Amino acid sequence: MAGFYPDVPGQRFALDVDGTVFKTLDKAKTILADAQTASTIISDTDADAYQVTTESELGRYFEVIFPELRDITGYFIAVDISSGGGSTFDLDWSADTTDGMDGTWTNVTTSWTYATQISPDYRTNIVSLPLTGVKALRFGCASGNTSNFSTQHFDIRVMHLYGSIAGGENPDRLRFWHPTLDQEVAGSHFDFGDVPVGTQSVKQFRIKNNSSTLTANSVGLTKASASFTEVATGLTFSSDGSTYNTTLNIGNLAPGAISSILYLKRTVAAGETTSIPKDGSITAAANTWS
Repeated sequence: MAGFYPDVPGQRFALDVDGTVFKTLDKAKTILADAQTASTIISDTDADAYQVTTESELGRYFEVIFPELRDITGYFIAVDISSGGGSTFDLDWSADTTDGMDGTWTNVTTSWTYATQISPDYRTNIVSLPLTGVKALRFGCASGNTSNFSTQHFDIRVMHLYGSIAGGENPDRLRFWHPTLDQEVAGSHFDFGDVPVGTQSVKQFRIKNNSSTLTANSVGLTKASASFTEVATGLTFSSDGSTYNTTLNIGNLAPGAISSILYLKRTVAAGETTSIPKDGSITAAANTWS
């Protein structure tokens, strides 16, 4: 348990930077257009909600297409839906689609679970979704009563997907590695739990070059606000556990190499608001690969 909240069921995919593509589809599941940027989909304000269905539509779907196969463990979606009557809420997945319309699609449920508020639901209402080898997911709001569906709105406020990149996919990448065990860190590894105001907490980790052939040159660590209430301002990195900075360069990592132990500190200001879940993101990226 991460303080008051259950552990997340895997790594939360960085949908805004990992190459994921979003599409919107009509009721016939024909692609209408590219959706808004992923940063909008993981944001936290109602004003940024992506309107999948307008009043003139008879049904729409929202599709997530990954750049490689992924193993999914769970999801959280907050939406704004006004009932149009006789609706089903389809959740489909495909292992082989190339454009979001072709390939084989399998229905998981016609009643996928969604939230209407974001915090703290994004930590308490994560839904288990055990699927392996997934290329795309499709969340839909399809009506069985088209005469009423003109009043249906289907607006996505937030989408979080959890899991891992499938084995053998995208091998030339950096991975956040456990500080002592020879394995990737769990999704809950960087969760600081309940942190009192005016205190500091530290997490240890390493970075692994997953490539067997390429060197990751000038590997840098950076941070950002991933969504919801800002927390990234309180995160700093260190290579020695003593000197901390907002960014960190750990040099080159040869093929298969694992860095020395690194440190992530979370500093909570004395006047910080309590009882509100906060999060951020950290990124490891190579300047070049050779």
